[in-house]
Amino acid sequence: MQPVCRHRRSWPFVRTPIAIYLIVMLPISGLMLFLAFNVTLAWMKWSAATVLALTAIGFYKGYVRRLVLTDKGPRLVRSFGSIEIPWSGVRLIGTYVPGGGVGATEYVFITTRDTPPVGKWDIDRDTIQLQNRPGLFESIEDARKRQGSMSLATS
Repeated sequence: MQPVCRHRRSWPFVRTPIAIYLIVMLPISGLMLFLAFNVTLAWMKWSAATVLALTAIGFYKGYVRRLVLTDKGPRLVRSFGSIEIPWSGVRLIGTYVPGGGVGATEYVFITTRDTPPVGKWDIDRDTIQLQNRPGLFESIEDARKRQGSMSLATS
């Protein structure tokens, strides 16, 4: 069991630790760089470049995008702008498993709506969500309570 940390103020979008991502993707990326910049067939170069691009996109979507809890409210930080919901506008905080199924990833959401998100792609100016992990929901709950907001709901 992982320890619950209620003092954190920022979490990446995915729950996989960045060290695990780097342990897996750096050797693959090294091989792809070798293939892309050495004498190889054109389709190998394109394939290697595609893998490198997808690795960069995965890093961005998983680790650059992050939830930050502030005194004003939760904020999803991205490279180009962010989504911030004031605590006074938050109507529902909860967890759910999009699509269900065995082994599916649980998500935590914060929304100004009266209903949970439709799916994991439902992220906009009214809804912030990311993969759940130990202590995340409790940290959001604590931050909201510090602001004197209404009680939380769990789906």
